[in-house]
Amino acid sequence: MEQLGVLQALKDSPDLQNLFVGGPPAPLTSSQVKDLFGVIYSVAGSSRRSAEERAVAFWRDWLVDIEEGEAVLHVDGQEPVKLTLEVVLAFATGAERIPPLGFDPNPTLDFLHDFVNNNKRVFPEANTCALVLRLPLHGNYEDFSSHMLSGILQSPTFGTA
Repeated sequence: MEQLGVLQALKDSPDLQNLFVGGPPAPLTSSQVKDLFGVIYSVAGSSRRSAEERAVAFWRDWLVDIEEGEAVLHVDGQEPVKLTLEVVLAFATGAERIPPLGFDPNPTLDFLHDFVNNNKRVFPEANTCALVLRLPLHGNYEDFSSHMLSGILQSPTFGTA
């Protein structure tokens, strides 16, 4: 195993170790999720690009909040629901874990600029076949965070196949 480099690869990658020795996978980190998604930006200098860059900054902060356990949905009369990075990944890709060989193609972030029936699209949308997560565009972090949280946790078909 050492001559072929397999031993070093196993030492370097906890996910590969789990394939061979079993055990639960390590929880996702905000950095892993952030690094996983490529971003489809509009032309540099455009007003769209400015809104997109703000959304990506919100996205990155939001992933850290999730990792730190701060993304919790409170619904009257029910137990609070805590969002995890695994749930975010499942919403975007259909998979709760990053596959050992990665995704093909890699997931991407896109943005919801267009209106539907004259209404702004405020909740995230995902295409799990194309591995595209479309972020809503909000002017402040609080609106972005609350709409992302409720949009993912209250998706009408989330968790059903």
